[in-house]
Amino acid sequence: YNLNNPATAGRYYEKAQAANPNSPLIFREYLMFLELVKKDNNKVRQLLSSRRSSSASLPSVLDLKSVTLACEAAVTAKDLLSDYQWSSQLWDFSKREAPGHRCVKTNWPLFNNHEAMEVTLGQWGLFRNIFWEHSLQAELASMAQIGVRFEKYQPSLHNFSLQASFSARRKSS
Repeated sequence: YNLNNPATAGRYYEKAQAANPNSPLIFREYLMFLELVKKDNNKVRQLLSSRRSSSASLPSVLDLKSVTLACEAAVTAKDLLSDYQWSSQLWDFSKREAPGHRCVKTNWPLFNNHEAMEVTLGQWGLFRNIFWEHSLQAELASMAQIGVRFEKYQPSLHNFSLQASFSARRKSS
């Protein structure tokens, strides 16, 4: 994906999804790739519809218990599938489990009359919502993970992840 080669990236995303269909990280990345890069609404519908409810071998999106996945899938369920009930369940899960998550903040306007979280809740409401009512939670994620719906990738000047080490090593080899 980062090499701007959608055909090759698509094959790798499909292989990764097939090899590990219950990984919320892979599922989310594949979903976002299909939706935002390939713009393949048929595959997005198929992918999400198959995971609305759990089956014997595949847990539902909600049963994967990933805020990042549920948050992104909530938008797609609302806008593409027009499944407002499921979208609401996914969005409520995301807000309840990690109200301070970057995805929740990024997608907040899509569920709140196009108003930012700070406007809807106010500063004290924001503080109370994140720290008091829900307690702040963390989720381990890639340093390269971004709010892809609204932002362009801009590598951090202060990237202290292992990715920076591996990139520097590849260039010097």
